[in-house]
Amino acid sequence: MGTARAAFAVGVVAVVGVLVWSAAVLPEQVPRLFDADGSATAYASRGVWLAGMAGTAAVVVAVLLGAVPAVRRWPRLANVPNAGVWRRPEHREQLVRLLTEDMLLLAGAALLLLAGVCALSASAAQQAEPTIGPWGWLLSAVFAAVVVARVVWMLTRRYAVPEDARR
Repeated sequence: MGTARAAFAVGVVAVVGVLVWSAAVLPEQVPRLFDADGSATAYASRGVWLAGMAGTAAVVVAVLLGAVPAVRRWPRLANVPNAGVWRRPEHREQLVRLLTEDMLLLAGAALLLLAGVCALSASAAQQAEPTIGPWGWLLSAVFAAVVVARVVWMLTRRYAVPEDARR
């Protein structure tokens, strides 16, 4: 669980750091939407932009970390491969531990994505013609690749039938 908590902590620190930096350097109008070429198409005031990004981070944390106690209390909510095995009483604590780690890692990854989006938008706000170029696409592709790879691993390895249940 150490790696999962560390990933979550890194995500939180990254978002907070980028938001603090952004509050210090942003002009009054901040680009908030970009087209496929990376050019700014809509703007928001600095306060609205900061509140929106901080609110988004809070929702990510609340939803992903809020799922953990729900699964602990109602393990049938967990949609995992080999659910019949994982929902048995003897595997319940291991399932909750694995799901908690996965939620922390996913929250950390989502917060890092948000920190990247904030940094791109704040950097673009410093330009005469605000643009994020191909960086938005690259950031999205890296995030998607990491999440897809993790999910495939979870489906094929992490939630395989435990050794003690194969006997």
